[in-house]
Order: sequence, then structure tokens, then C-alpha cells
Amino acid sequence: MKVAIIGIGRIGSATAFCLANEERIDKLLLINRTKTKAECLRMDLMGTFPKRGGVIKVGNLSQASDSDIIIITGGALYATYGTHVLEENKKYIKDIFRQLVPKKTANIIVIGSPPDKLAFVTLQESKLNPKHIIGFGG
Repeated sequence: MKVAIIGIGRIGSATAFCLANEERIDKLLLINRTKTKAECLRMDLMGTFPKRGGVIKVGNLSQASDSDIIIITGGALYATYGTHVLEENKKYIKDIFRQLVPKKTANIIVIGSPPDKLAFVTLQESKLNPKHIIGFGG
């Protein structure tokens, strides 16, 4: 099973740490706007789970297209003055799906705020069956 984590901040890093030693995962793809941050996390995970080093990779959005599970954790934690978090996160989700075309059987987990609205935007942009989209956050 291939899992892609998009956004390597606090939530993405914690998610990667929880999944890195999961033997059912054949490939764990770390994606971040700043590639260096994803590479640093990969090195940390390889130090923690040395036997899983060949499974943990750093990549880009197009490389996540064949993932079985896509976890989107990035976005605006706090909106800039005068903007709303939803609007910032909608832009982030739309940018992702300009570069990422998920396979029809993929499951997407969106961790962000507001979760229901971001899950709906993900549904629209990914064009997947609603059963494959999960919104999580608060």
C-alpha cells in the first residue's frame, strides 16, 4: 500500500511518525512545499526506523497520483489579518489537485479547518466518489 502525506508540519510529521513503522505500507511519500523540510523528516524517520528507510521517500504531488491513501495535512493554520482560514485552505486544496490526479480507488483524508467544508472542496476538486473522502479536524 502506498500512502502520501501532503504537508509536513506538526500534524503531517506526527502522522508520518505513526505510519513509518507500519509494515502494510510499501511506500510512504512525504510531500511539502519546502522539499528540505520533507527531506529532514525523512532522515529523522530513517534514524528512528532504520529498517524502513527504503520505504520512506520524498516526492512531489504528481508522484502521489497512484497512492492508495492521500493524507492532506497542510494549509493555513492561522489566516492572515482580514482573511478567513477557509478561503486560504480552499486555495491550498485547489492548488494540490491542479498537480495531483488521484486514482479512482484512492482514499483521501483531509485534516484541516473547517473539516466538512474542506472535505467538500476536496470532493469537488478530486472528482472521487464521496465514500473516498474523509474530513477530520476542528
